[in-house]
Amino acid sequence: MLLKSRSYSERSNWVEMLTSIGVLYYYLHKIPFLPGSFETHPAEFGELLIKVIFASIILAIIYSIVFGLGAGNSLSKEDERDLQCRQKAATWAFWLMYAGVVFLIVQLFINSWIVNFNNGDSSTGGLFISIPPTDFLLHGLIILCFISQITQNLSEIILQRRGI
Repeated sequence: MLLKSRSYSERSNWVEMLTSIGVLYYYLHKIPFLPGSFETHPAEFGELLIKVIFASIILAIIYSIVFGLGAGNSLSKEDERDLQCRQKAATWAFWLMYAGVVFLIVQLFINSWIVNFNNGDSSTGGLFISIPPTDFLLHGLIILCFISQITQNLSEIILQRRGI
C-alpha cells in the first residue's frame, strides 16, 4: 500500500517524510557525541551538519528509487486539490514551527531567570538548563525544522487520502 500510492505528489511526500525521519534520527543519534558546545567546538558542529546534508541526499535518492520501482508509470501532474492540500499542510507546519520557536525563546528566558534567581547556579531549575543557550537554540531550531517538515508531509498525505 505504501509503495502503490495513488498520486505522484503522495509518493513524493512519502519520500520527503521518510528522508526527514531518517536524517532526524541520525542527527539525534550524533548530538550526544559532539565534544563541548558550539562556542568551543564549532568545527565539529559544522561537520555534523555536512554529514546530515549528505545523509539526506543519499536517503532521498534511495527512497526515490524504491518508490519509483514500486510505483510504475502512473506519474501525473498536480491538480488544484493537490495544491490546496499542500497549502493547508504548509499552514499547519508553519504554526507548529512558530509555536516551537516561541517555546524555545520562552524556555531560554525561563532558564536565564532561574540561573539569575539561584545566583549563577545552573544545577537546579528548569528544563534543558544544563545545555548552553547557543546549543539549545541551534539544536532546537534544526530539530524543529525536521519536525515541521515531517508534519507537513504527513498532513499532506492525510489530506490527499481524505480527498479534501
